[in-house]
Order: sequence, then C-alpha cells, then structure tokens
Amino acid sequence: MKDKIISNLALIVMLLLSTLTSCDADTLDDVIMNPPSTDSLSNYFIRTFPERTKGMPSELLMKEQGKLNAIKKAYQMTEFPFTPVAAIWYNYGFYSPNVEYKGLIYSSVKEIGTYIGTNVSFYTFASAVRNRRSKLYTERIDESPYHGSNCRAYYGTVCSALVSYALGVSYGSYDFVDSDLMEDIHYQEPEDVEVADVLWLKTHVAIITDISYSSDGKVEMVEISEAIHEGCVRRQYSRSSFDYVMHHHFKKAVRYKFIENNTKYVPCPEIVPVAGEEPVPIQFVDELCVDKGDRSDYLLGEDVVINIYSGYDSIVIYKDDSIFNSFLPEEEIHDITLTDLPYGNYCAKHWFDNNMVETSWSVIDYQVSYNKQDQIVTFKSNNSLPVLVRFCTISGTRGHTANELFYHSLTDDDRKAGSVYVPSDKILDDAHSYVQVKFKTEYGYVTTRPTKYQ
Repeated sequence: MKDKIISNLALIVMLLLSTLTSCDADTLDDVIMNPPSTDSLSNYFIRTFPERTKGMPSELLMKEQGKLNAIKKAYQMTEFPFTPVAAIWYNYGFYSPNVEYKGLIYSSVKEIGTYIGTNVSFYTFASAVRNRRSKLYTERIDESPYHGSNCRAYYGTVCSALVSYALGVSYGSYDFVDSDLMEDIHYQEPEDVEVADVLWLKTHVAIITDISYSSDGKVEMVEISEAIHEGCVRRQYSRSSFDYVMHHHFKKAVRYKFIENNTKYVPCPEIVPVAGEEPVPIQFVDELCVDKGDRSDYLLGEDVVINIYSGYDSIVIYKDDSIFNSFLPEEEIHDITLTDLPYGNYCAKHWFDNNMVETSWSVIDYQVSYNKQDQIVTFKSNNSLPVLVRFCTISGTRGHTANELFYHSLTDDDRKAGSVYVPSDKILDDAHSYVQVKFKTEYGYVTTRPTKYQ
C-alpha cells in the first residue's frame, strides 16, 4: 500500500510539472513567446541600424557596430543548419538522420577543445556532418578513452563559448563574466538592458540579441540567444516574461565594457547566411574526407583516417606540396588509416576518370610540460602559435573560482621564452593539477590533452 501511495504521488508530481511547463503565456511567469520563425532580418536592431547610426559620432558608432557583430555571430550559432546522415547523439537524446536541424550542437568538449565556431570552423563541422564515418558519429567523449562530463558529441559548443564568440573575447569559462571585462548594470530592469548585454547565472550565461520598443519607448520584446542542452537557440520574450526570466532564472545582467573592440566578424554565407547576407553556393567533396572533417587539425601522434565513399584510380597523399604516399585501388577498401605522421600540411587527392577531388588536414607539432617543483609550464610548436595556458582536471574542467586557478593568455615575450612561471598561490595539489595549452593553427585552434605535472 505504501509503495502504491508513493507511486501515485510521483504520478501527481509529474502531471503538475507537465502542466507548468506547458502553460500558456497568461499563467505563472508569462513563460516564453514562440521561438522566432522568421529569418534574422526581422531583428529590430539590424533592421533599424542604418537609420539609427546615420551621422552618429565615430566613438558611438564603433560601439553600435560591436553590438551588431555580436548579434551576427550569435546568429551564426543559433541559425546554423545541418542534416545528419546518421544519428548524432547528444547529452539528452539524438538528432535523427535525414532531418534538418537549426542551431549548433551542445556538447562540453573541454577535454579536446573542439568548440565549433571558436576553435573549429563552420566549414569543417559541416563537412564532418556529411561524413557518416566521421568522429561526429563514431566517437563519444563521455566514454573511455575520454574523461568528459556534460558532453557526448565530438563537436559542439556551450553557453559561455557562444557568448564569448559573439563578443569576441578569449574563451575560458563562464567566469569571464565576473572579470574586469564586464560591469554590472546599475538598474536591473528591462528598460535598462541593451543589445549584447549578458545574462549571468553561476552555471549559465546568455546574450541579448534584440530588443524592440513601442512608440512611447517602452520595451515590447527581448530576444535571448543561448546554448542549452537541446542546442543553440534564440528565444523572444514579452516584457513581462523577460522581467521574470531576468530576475528568477538569471542572477544578474552585465555589460561588456569594451564592445567597440568587437570588430571581427567573418561571414559564412556558404553555410549560414545571416542578417540579409546573400547565400553563396558551396560544393562539398563527398567522395572522401578525413574523419575530423575537411580542413581539420590533428595533434602529433593522432591517427588520421581518410574515409572513402567511391571508387578511385589512385589516391595520392601530399605533404607540404610534395608527394608523401600513394594508394592504388583495392576491393572493399573504405578507409585509409595513416599513423605516426610527421607534422605538416597534408592533402589527399582522389583521382577517378581524370577527375580529381581532395581533402586537407594539418598535423600539429607540440611539446608541453609542467614542472611543479620549478613552477614552470613550457610549450613549443614548430607549426602553430601558442596562445593560452590553463590549469584543469583530466577532463578539461576548470573550477568555478577564477582566482584559484591559472589561466594565462600568452604574450610575445612568453612565446619567445617558451615558458611561463606559475605563482605559488595558483598551484593546487588536487584534481586541477593538469595543464592544457591552446595553439593557433591555419584552420583554427587546437588544444592539447590535459598533461599532468612532472
């Protein structure tokens, strides 16, 4: 009888939760308006930008342009279209094959650093989507040999990566919101926030990508772009629902103090045109592709697998523009695995009936060590640029208190020395005693696997 009562209570709770999550806009917290179904040109800020900024002083214009770039970059993440060719598993489900989706995948890829947009190009990810034997379909980074948490897909992004990409700040973790880059907004009301302001909770951040006003200057709608477990989305709220969300779901709103520095925006109209950009046709190579996606990076020592989908007369491997290896056709060959490749730039050219297509990749040389006794992290690469050193756990996770961990953007002097000194108060003799170094490459950025101190 007791078990039956508990079971009935659980059923009632589930029904109540279902009712609350499906309530209409006039109940509870006025919840959420429907996700926008129109394209990004409906954005009020974008639509009114030319008229509002006409004759504006250059200092203010730079700020407005920085906000516009933030919107465009956030939209590249929320509007990104992709159609899986097989099931792609993510944290709480999977994307079905042959169904078009919009918005990048959520996966906390801290251990391997394969954040889409920030580290891995949109093109590389799109080519991996088309390759059913790419790591996007074959690797799970929440299982051995990986150590990830809050993740599953090999490529993905998270809330702080979306916001930092949109604002053009160095991505570390959501604790950048509490750094000197940000300032609190004095009054926390809908009329006091602006486009490109950031909503902050201890474990989540989002960015405001549009605000529309009534004729008397009152806020009518606020749009938020964010990465949630279901992917990257943008949502529009009425004033009352946004007021509730700002004060009950988030802790506070903050503002990037240097929005005028957000000058870099790289359009990608071939894959994800936004803000009225004219779509540009693109032709992907489907005959063959490396298993990380075309134009991808491999760390020295990683196997490179070329996935082949059609017959060929020959496949020729080039390294730095010189022939490195070649393969003649074999029956039932589907993959070519290349091991222990020396560092350099590679391409595989697929010849068939005098037609040629190719796939490209780089093998990145790196040396990283951490001597705890000397308090020195050393780093070196012959074909990439070291840009960042950070302490982490074996899964790549950082702590929540920024001043307890070492997170250092490298200067030219650091790179010249090939090392950085770690202050004693930044060294922890616990799970955060691993180090990662991030390197800039021709195709994006690579992050070394977490390395234990010596």
